[in-house]
Amino acid sequence: MEIVQSLLRKVGISGKPQIKALTTLFATILIACGKVNFTNLSRYSPLSEKTYRRVFARRFDFALFNQGVIQAAIGEDAAVIAVMDASFIAKSGKKTFGLDLFYNGSPSRVEKGLEVSLVGVVDGQTEVGYGLLAEQTFDQAAFPELTRMDYYRYHLGLARPHLPSQVRYLAVDGAYAKQPFVTGAVALNLHVISKLRRDANLQFVYEGEQKARGARRNYDGKVDLANLSRFTWVAQRQPGVDLYTQLVWHRSLKRQIRLAVLKDTRKPDKPGTVVLFSTDLTQSAQDIYRFYKLRFQIEFIFRFGQAVYRIKGLPSPRSQKTRLPLQCQFHRPQSCQTAGSAAAIGQSALRLFHGKRQATGTQRPSPRHLYFKVRSLADSD
Repeated sequence: MEIVQSLLRKVGISGKPQIKALTTLFATILIACGKVNFTNLSRYSPLSEKTYRRVFARRFDFALFNQGVIQAAIGEDAAVIAVMDASFIAKSGKKTFGLDLFYNGSPSRVEKGLEVSLVGVVDGQTEVGYGLLAEQTFDQAAFPELTRMDYYRYHLGLARPHLPSQVRYLAVDGAYAKQPFVTGAVALNLHVISKLRRDANLQFVYEGEQKARGARRNYDGKVDLANLSRFTWVAQRQPGVDLYTQLVWHRSLKRQIRLAVLKDTRKPDKPGTVVLFSTDLTQSAQDIYRFYKLRFQIEFIFRFGQAVYRIKGLPSPRSQKTRLPLQCQFHRPQSCQTAGSAAAIGQSALRLFHGKRQATGTQRPSPRHLYFKVRSLADSD
């Protein structure tokens, strides 16, 4: 806990009672059995339920705290990328803040519940992910004038100042491949790496000689991903799986992008295609493939959060504990933010010690966790 205490002092927490309460909270979340609520936390620690309620009612800059944890874990010269995704939380009732219809990836359908959005970073060398900032997604009925992409873009803007200075790329799922989000991320000096549908509206960029008069010719025909004859072959990732690349124009994103297309021909009667892209036109297809593969490390953070830290058992949000994060009043409860971010902090702390063991050569991650199956991605569209 010495590392945690030193980081708490760096973020402005100097009082001994508050440091003791927070360090006790972080440790208790890791060992508590059952739901992570105020009553149950008091059973596994010397602090009372009333003390926990007071701690959760105070504002705490978890992004700044996690920034210190990440800097201590990866260093300033490490090659890292930013990642972002959302996780569904099953929740019953009618009065819970943020209760809405969200996509649940387990049954692959929209269900009623809550959603937690997470921005993190992944070390490209050790392939270890760290949670940076967790936020609860608001319900659409409360702010009908704002879309989900507007909120995700705002969440990314909150986390951007706390990302390591060397971060240039943001790897996200195909659900974020929308023009408002991509444009907003590029405005934050982050190149987006994501996935496209196989029927995406793409056009080849015309590179021939222009006419002396008249409008310039910009496009050179529609892209047919079933026919990659105009694409450049890059490499064979594994037997029967080839990687191609090409510069194209995306009609919906309204910008040029660099494609990295994986073609799976191991089953000739049912070929698979995975379409990845990057807004960095100079990036190689190999790096696009590698960085998008690193995106899956955020899924392990969600898995630990739900299985080990029991995100589904966090204290229910209370409407009286709110704050004003933007000009609009996003009534996101402080209790939910504190508990959700605490789970991300616990994960970051474990990752920190795990990374130090890797540096000494005593333990390495299992290769099966790093396996990239192109067929699963092709079938997920």
